[in-house]
Amino acid sequence: MRAEELIIDIYRQRSELAGQGVKPGRVVMSAAHYRIIQTYRTQLGSLGNQESDYLDAYRIFDLEICVEDIAAPRVTGAD
Repeated sequence: MRAEELIIDIYRQRSELAGQGVKPGRVVMSAAHYRIIQTYRTQLGSLGNQESDYLDAYRIFDLEICVEDIAAPRVTGAD
């Protein structure tokens, strides 16, 4: 799976949770998916304004990234 597809799926899940009235809290993904996204982030380079960046080493769309052995990224509600 390409990084862009992973990112779109994470955004979709985040939006769906928010639409259901659940505050999104974190995204759980496999180490392989994490590497794909971080390689993509590195290729993009850095933005001049870090506050508007949707992706960094530990967060995506302001969700904490947690690495676990799962098949596909999953956005969970805030604890």
